Amino acid sequence: MRLEQLTFTRFLAAIAVVTFHYGRGSVLMDNETLGLFFHQALYGVSYFFILSGFVMMIAYSNKEVKAKKYFVARFARIYPLYLCCLFAVVLFNIVLKNPFSFADLLAHLFTVQSWIPMHAQTLNFPDWSLSVEFFFYAIFPFLINVVYKRFSLTTLTVFILAFWVLSQFLLTYAVDHWYIPDPSISCDLIHFFPLSHLNEFLLGNLVALLFLKYKENLNSTWNDVLVVASVVLLILLLKYPASFLYHNGFLAIAFVPLIIFLSGDKSKIAKIFKWKPLVFLGEISFGIYLLQLPVYLFYQSVFFYLGFTFNFYVFLVFLIAVAALSYFLIEKPCRDFINSWYAKKTAPHKSN
Repeated sequence: MRLEQLTFTRFLAAIAVVTFHYGRGSVLMDNETLGLFFHQALYGVSYFFILSGFVMMIAYSNKEVKAKKYFVARFARIYPLYLCCLFAVVLFNIVLKNPFSFADLLAHLFTVQSWIPMHAQTLNFPDWSLSVEFFFYAIFPFLINVVYKRFSLTTLTVFILAFWVLSQFLLTYAVDHWYIPDPSISCDLIHFFPLSHLNEFLLGNLVALLFLKYKENLNSTWNDVLVVASVVLLILLLKYPASFLYHNGFLAIAFVPLIIFLSGDKSKIAKIFKWKPLVFLGEISFGIYLLQLPVYLFYQSVFFYLGFTFNFYVFLVFLIAVAALSYFLIEKPCRDFINSWYAKKTAPHKSN
């Protein structure tokens, strides 16, 4: 099952994160209403984690996950562009004579940077979330092949919801009693440590299991109203700044109903989001997110050399264009090549 209407929401979350990083002084940040979304846009990564758990569970719900094929597919989907962006940032650091350590490079190559306090945001800093995602990918076969088959949906619901609630209490306590502003070990453990985000991925899995069981009841003409209500709830929550909690899963109370009701087939908003150009923007959202630093460094270097000042909107259009090119020149060809290579390698040989 492929829910294309959710793909465009990844683009919106990616743009929110990029605006948070580079949009200071833009209308998106300075406008009182729009600023609610973008001043706390760290929540965009939290949405990625919840949506990732949901989409992966939907994709693999009716099949046993075969570890080798699964890991090759995940590697083919993520790593080629991840590696290209990493080397692009390393190259810029060399050219600009910015110091970096070989240990950091190794941590990024093996996608373990988020496990090491004070190293999560070295080099291509947005890729800390890919380090977290690789952890989710690593445990997912065990979850779907063993845990989710062994326990009833009721048991899983109680356990995962309890884990989410406990996580919010622990993270709130950590922020109130332990947090020291970045750079610090406590900041990295609260913000970037993979286990701090496990509640989001598991919640996404649970929501998918519930959706698969009760989806027939969701095809209601009320879906559009409930989608809008979820967005209103998100706005109300964002009026009370608490970015650390939002970053670690608290906004699930708005994200979860948004994902559920947007997944209903009768939603007019869902039908709009299925429009092919919007789906394509969602497809390139991974590139938009991961390329933001390399493209920013290139943009700043070239435009500064030409005598232009930084313009966020020009940068954003340029970033989207580069992400589209990378999708056709790097992401899709590499993914297809790796998956095809593995399929040929594992295909049974015909005897003469």
